[in-house]
Amino acid sequence: MFPISRFLRRAGLPLLALTLTSQPLAAQPDDTPRTIKSPQNFPVGAPAVVPDPPVITLAELQNLIGGPTLISFSGQDVPLADVVKVIQDGARMPAEVLNTRQKQPLSVDWEDVPFWTAAQEVEKQTGERWDPRLGEGMTLSNAQFRQRTTGEAPRFGLNGRVGADTPFVKIIADSISRSSSRTMRLGAAEGPLKAEPASTQLTLTTYFDPKLGVQSASLRELKFQPQSTRIIAGRAGYHFGNFGIGGRSNLSSPFTVSLPAELRSGTMLASISGTLHTVLISASQPWKVPDVVATPKATQTAGESRYSLESAELRADRLTLSVSALVPPTQGQAIGGFRPFGNLRVRDAQGRDLMPMGSSSRRTTEGGKAKYAGEFSFRLRSVKDEPLEGPFSLDWPLITEVRSLDVPFELRDVPVP
Repeated sequence: MFPISRFLRRAGLPLLALTLTSQPLAAQPDDTPRTIKSPQNFPVGAPAVVPDPPVITLAELQNLIGGPTLISFSGQDVPLADVVKVIQDGARMPAEVLNTRQKQPLSVDWEDVPFWTAAQEVEKQTGERWDPRLGEGMTLSNAQFRQRTTGEAPRFGLNGRVGADTPFVKIIADSISRSSSRTMRLGAAEGPLKAEPASTQLTLTTYFDPKLGVQSASLRELKFQPQSTRIIAGRAGYHFGNFGIGGRSNLSSPFTVSLPAELRSGTMLASISGTLHTVLISASQPWKVPDVVATPKATQTAGESRYSLESAELRADRLTLSVSALVPPTQGQAIGGFRPFGNLRVRDAQGRDLMPMGSSSRRTTEGGKAKYAGEFSFRLRSVKDEPLEGPFSLDWPLITEVRSLDVPFELRDVPVP
C-alpha cells in the first residue's frame, strides 16, 4: 500500500490537507456581511440542491487507483525529448514537444516524485508550458508562440502561486487581473461616454493525477479575507471546470473567479480560500466496438442506463459519430453536469487516439429519464500530420458509479491590482 502520508509530510502539509468529506451546499453564516452576487457562478435552470455522490475515503481512493502516479528518473544533460518521454510513460498517454525553443539538455533527479511535480520541474527548467488540452495528450509548447497563435496571455503554468499541493491534485493560481472599459453609443442616438465598473478576475488551474477519472469539477465556498475587514463570502454557488471528451482532457481544468466589486485596487487580501469539489468515476463497464464503420449502430446497457452508437460516417478528412445515452434522472442532474461522453475515445488500427475536431450535444427527457445526444467529429491525421487508417474502433467505458472528492485550497497575501 502506498504511504500517502509521506508525500503530505514532504510537501509540508498536515495529514488532513487532503480533505475527503462531503460538503453539501449550505447557507452562509449569519455573521457574513453579505453575499456577493455572481450570476455566472450558478447555471440557469440548475436545481437548487442536488445531493453529492457518496464521498470516497483515502483508503478507497488508494485501492481504486493504486496510489498516485509516481515518476522515477535520474540523468545529467538529458535531451528534452527523453525527459518528455518519461512524462509520457508516466501518464500512459502521448506527450509531444511542440514549438518549443528549448535546446539545452535537462538534469533531473526524480525518485517516486508525483507526476505533476516532475512536470512542474520541466516547465521551470525550460520556461515552456504543458498544455494537457492541446492536441493528443500533453503538449509542451512555447508560451510566446501560444500567445501569438491563440491570443492567450502567457501563463505561469505549474510554477504559479500554489493553492493546494497533494499527491493527487494541484491547484495553481496563475494570475489576477483588473480591467475596465468606457463606451460611447454611435449613430442617431449618440450618447455620452459611459464608464463600466472595473472587474477583477483570478485565474486558477487544477491539475489531476492521470489515474483519476474526473467526471466534473467545481469551486465551492469561496471566501475573500481582506487584511483589515471581515471575510467577504462568495455566492453559495459554483464555478465549473472545463472538460472535453476523451480521458486525456481530464488532466487539468481552468477556472476564472470574479472577485467582489468592493475590493478596491491596492487592497491586500490576507487570503482567498475555497474548496475544489470533484466527481470521480469509481466504477465503469467497458464497451468496445471493433469497427464503427462496419458496425455503425450498436447498443449497450450499464445498470439502469442505455448507451448507443447511432451512426458512423467516414469522409476524406474526418470520422463523425452520433451517440446517445439514456440515464436515470438523478444521475442526469448531477451538479457540474453529467458527462456521458467524457470517456469516449476512437482509435485507429494502431491504437492511436483520433483527435476531436468538433462536437455538439443536447439534453432532453425520454420516459422519465435524461437523454443525451451527441455528434463528434475526429481528424484522420495525427498531431504530427501523419495519416490515421482504419479500422477505427470505439472505446467507451460506461459510467456505473461516481464518488465525491473535496480538496481545500488557500492563497495567502494576494494583492488586488
